[in-house]
Amino acid sequence: MTITIIKNFFLILIVVVWETAMRRLLPGWLASINLAIIFLVYFGILKHFRMSIIYAVILGAFLDLYSPVFFGAKIISLSLTFFIIELIFTRLFTNRSVYAVSLFVVVALILESAISVGLKFLFLLIKNSQMDYALWSAAFHWQYWALASVINVAISMVVFLLFYFFSNQFKNILLQR
Repeated sequence: MTITIIKNFFLILIVVVWETAMRRLLPGWLASINLAIIFLVYFGILKHFRMSIIYAVILGAFLDLYSPVFFGAKIISLSLTFFIIELIFTRLFTNRSVYAVSLFVVVALILESAISVGLKFLFLLIKNSQMDYALWSAAFHWQYWALASVINVAISMVVFLLFYFFSNQFKNILLQR
């Protein structure tokens, strides 16, 4: 029990260090890798989505310490994202195929981006009351969601294949003769 808690704490710590320090230093398209979403999707698929909501709250609290918007924005966006995913996808998908994982990642990225943009828009509107800057900021953020989705799906497929070949937790995705 304590070993599992320590392993999960170090995984959360690695994701927080990646999101706060390492990701900002990467050039161009590599900076759109969202390891928090990928980690939470795989944790939800491998364990349970209700546990991923709890880890989203913990991870969001750590990420909110370094966020420029109000405290609680990351907690709200991550936990609400995985609450919606838990409501929708646990009733629709029963297999753990590469397609389902890719769809989980794309929907989680879009939901998290939409909630984050909405919270940033609300924060800028309340703080500055400058509608032009808030609208520009929201529109600028949406230009990268397609590229971020492609990059994060590619990384999630690599992680899926690693899990597939080194564990027996996913169904077959390759055709066998």
